Amino acid sequence: WNVGWLNEEEVRKDYNRYGLSEEEIDYALKYLGGRTWSVVEVVKAKTEGRDVKRTVDLIVRDTKAKVKTYLEYDPAEEKRITPDMIKQIFLFYKTKESISTDELKEVMHWKETVKELVLNEVLFFDPVSRKIFPHSKTTLLVIREILEV
Repeated sequence: WNVGWLNEEEVRKDYNRYGLSEEEIDYALKYLGGRTWSVVEVVKAKTEGRDVKRTVDLIVRDTKAKVKTYLEYDPAEEKRITPDMIKQIFLFYKTKESISTDELKEVMHWKETVKELVLNEVLFFDPVSRKIFPHSKTTLLVIREILEV
């Protein structure tokens, strides 16, 4: 499900209302954007007196671990999906924020691969536009970071 994104200006206002500093707000928006769940986690951390930057870093770390899992798992444990097939899809996101299903026609078993990643909330598929997006801004940033290594 595409939960949607909150407008970053609205998120900024909410963060201000909960007492986040401009530095904390900028950091959270840079790495998390307006993803509803992330916004709630940041506000919760602030209201509980926890470090906001650390909370953001933990969300990024967890997202990175999840994405890396797909690039490192044993393909014998899965159907016909391999880490290489997943990497082929991830490579599109080096320069794009979304890709169309037409762009994937040359990728072997792309439907099964995308389905696996959608079911596990790494990617989101919009059936109306037939576009595939990373599940969150954090996921997009992590994919790009991992591919740079």
